[in-house]
Formats: sequence, structure tokens, C-alpha cells
Amino acid sequence: MEGLSPDLEVVQQDSGTVEMLPVRHVDVAWTMWVGLAAAFAIFFAVLEWLPLGSQLDMHQRATLAVTLWACTIWITGALPKAISGLSIPVLLYVSGATSKSVAFAGFTSNTSLLVIGSFLIASALNARHLDRRIALTIMSWAKPKISSFLKTYILAQTATAVIIPAIVARAAIFLPIVQGTNALLEPGEKGQRARQAMTMSAVGFAAVFAGPLFLTGSMPNVIVAHQLNHQAGAHIYWFQWFWLNLPLAGLIPIMYFWTLRHFKIQDVGLRHGPETITTERAKLGPLNLTDKLSLGVVALAVVLWATGHWTHLSTGLVAVGAACLLFLPGLLSGYWQRIERHMMWGVWLLLGGAVCMSNAFTVTKTNVWLSHQLQHFFPTADWLVLFILAIVTMQILRIGIVSNVGSIALFTPIIVTLAMTLHLNPVSFSMGVLNVDSYALLIPLEIEACLVAYASGEFTFGEFFRAGAPLTAIAILYMVVVMIPWWALIGYPIWQP
Repeated sequence: MEGLSPDLEVVQQDSGTVEMLPVRHVDVAWTMWVGLAAAFAIFFAVLEWLPLGSQLDMHQRATLAVTLWACTIWITGALPKAISGLSIPVLLYVSGATSKSVAFAGFTSNTSLLVIGSFLIASALNARHLDRRIALTIMSWAKPKISSFLKTYILAQTATAVIIPAIVARAAIFLPIVQGTNALLEPGEKGQRARQAMTMSAVGFAAVFAGPLFLTGSMPNVIVAHQLNHQAGAHIYWFQWFWLNLPLAGLIPIMYFWTLRHFKIQDVGLRHGPETITTERAKLGPLNLTDKLSLGVVALAVVLWATGHWTHLSTGLVAVGAACLLFLPGLLSGYWQRIERHMMWGVWLLLGGAVCMSNAFTVTKTNVWLSHQLQHFFPTADWLVLFILAIVTMQILRIGIVSNVGSIALFTPIIVTLAMTLHLNPVSFSMGVLNVDSYALLIPLEIEACLVAYASGEFTFGEFFRAGAPLTAIAILYMVVVMIPWWALIGYPIWQP
């Protein structure tokens, strides 16, 4: 399937399961060699020729070189995404950007543990066909049209955003469920468009658009609130966050109707009628003890995620712990070989490398250097011009950072400091610029939830860009037309410090 890593392809079986199979060998395109050469040319050019100064030291320069190398590799597709992720900490270490322990720390970070644990949970659901069971149950509530199923999944994603504090966790949970729905769609071009729409929107976009609404809806929200409270004394907690971002709920129906229009799936139906759904549910039979215990472990993980601010258990620890519990004797230990084949190992390697790069930005204080450059770059102009310029600049810079958490962790102190330097309201300016980061949908690598959807193999980078880029533009316009007036109305006018 187009757009996948050259070593594996994701194959959707009629049973609803997913198989990772080797793809046929193809000649390496000359463009891949050109991309690889360009990446290393940029890497060595920055490493050797970018002048050092009082603000830029050799560690920061090496970090910038690795970042530009990774961006070039991802854009040109010169290496498999998993190999590029694994190469990042190696380059960070050999270039002298950081020590070995810091260079590889991304693979033991909370984000990395959360992803690998969530992927194991999702694969476990798939191995026991629990994803298909849940999908058939949800489909039995909806009308036999893809638009009705899509609406149901979007609402479910929004509801779970209240209690699951990670969009990647929600995406990983919904991925096997949506794949179960996709297996029952009609064949042909219309069915292919519907599968793309369901995977892209119900797994990726829905998780992304629900995230900014609630403080617990996305880990970047907690980072932004903490930084605003620390730097600007904003006193933003759960209810204050919800009140500040309440109008963002209006973007969810916009995303839904855009998906229907873009993919032209309003009238796409099932390959089989409602009676077949009933038949398929009957074939699965009742839940046995193993199924119930497995669902109980998943439910326990959800509860611990929701109560993390009381239990002080990290989301990554909970995810890995729940995954380990699923493989106790008598549960899913006998399914390991099948689950291993379904695991998205490449996606995890890519994400781990991106987090390593984000860590290097912080440790080497490359983010501080970039903040100084941005302050000199921004002109003395009207607040609206500064606001839009900050958004566009951040969207360009954050393309090189896969992790939404890493991106927010990197840019939040820069943006808050920039707002105060430009004598603008740090709350409304920072939230406006940083919220758009949550809607960065130019390529699936920018947000982990979209990376999870991409791993299904249902769509390519180009197809994602055509569907996601307009939504990013709409989000920027929405911030200007809706959110800035709203923040001014409730006491945070962007033009007043």
C-alpha cells in the first residue's frame, strides 16, 4: 500500500484483523538517494559552517544539524520512518550535541512508554477480536451509513477526552475498533474513500479536535497551563481551562462536515445490511472470562489515567503496567506471537527518536537561542499581525518535531516569553498560538494520534495533507474570528498585557 514503510505493509483481513506482511521488493528510487545525500549535506553544512557566537554554542549547533537532517529525511522519504527515528539519538551522540544517556532518553520517557503500552493494549484487543465486537456494538446503534458511524466515533472520542489524558492513547484504543468497522464497508473506490475517512477522522482528527477542550484531554494542555501559571501567574486549572477553550467545540462539527465533503462519503453504506451486523455479533458469541478480564484491565487503565492527578501515577507507567497484566498466565500469554505481528514497532521507534530530539532542544537550551532569534525577527506591528506571524512561524518550525508533547514542551516557554516581550496578553496570545499546534495536520508525523492512524496503511502522506491542511487553515481563522473575541469578552484581551 502506498506511503508505508518499505519493509512492512498493513493488510486488513475480512475477519477484521490486521496483518503486517513483507511487501514486494522494489528498486530504490534515485530520489531517495538524492534525499539522503541532501540530508547529510545539510547536516554537515550546519555542523561545520554555522558560526558560533555568544548565544550559540557547539551543542546547540549540533542539535540544529540533527533536526534539519531529520526534517529532510522525513520530507524526502529517503529512509524508513522507523530507521530515521532510531538514527536521531545516534546522531545526537556522535555529533556531540548531548551525552549518550540524554541522547537516548526519549525511549524511556513517559510519552514513549505510553505509546508502547497503548499499542500493546490495542493489539491485545485485536487478538481477541474485542475490537470487532466493540465496533459491531457501536454500529448497531447507528444508521447503516458511514456518516452516522463517523459521527458516533467523533462523539465517543470527545466524551473519552474528559477522562483519558492523552490523544495518542485514545487514538490507539479507537484504531482497532475503527478497523473492525472498515472491514464491513462496501468494496470499490467508494469503500476505499470511506476507509480513509474513517481512519483519518475517527482515529486521528477526532482525537486531536477533542483534546484542547479539557485540561485532561491532552498532555500538552497540562504543559501550557503549568507554564502560564508559573510564568504569568494565570491560575488556570480544570474549570478555567474548559471555560477559556469552550468555543473550540465548534471546530468539531466543522471537522465532521469537512470530512464528509472532502471524501464524498455521505451515501456510502455497508457491504452488508443491518441484519448482517446482527449475524456477525452472534458469531462472536458471548464474552468469556478471558475477554471480561481483558476488558477489565483496559477499564482499570482508563480509570488510572483519569485519576492520575490524585494517584500521581504517570500515564506511561499505567499503560505499560496494564499491558503487562494482559499477559498474565490464563489471559493473553498464549497470543503473544500474533500480537507481536500486529504491533506498530516502527511507529514507536519514530516517536522515540522525535522525543529524543525534543529532549536535546531543552537540555542544550536550543529553545532559548531560538526564542532570542524570534524576538529579533518579529517586527513592531499590530497585535493581529504579530499573532498570525507567530502561528505561521511555529507551524513551520514544528514540522521537525513529531511529538505534539515535545513540540509544546519546546515552544511553550518561547511563546509565553515572546508574548510578554511584545507586551501582549500572555494567556490569550500563548493559548491561541499553542492551540493551533494541536491542529497541525499538514503531515501525520506532526501529532502522535495521526501517526497511529497513518500506521494502518489506509492513506498516504499526500492524501493526509489534502484532507488535513485545510483544517489547519480553518483552525487558524477560527482563532482570529472566534477565540480572540471570546478571550476579550471573558477578560483576556490579547492587545492588553
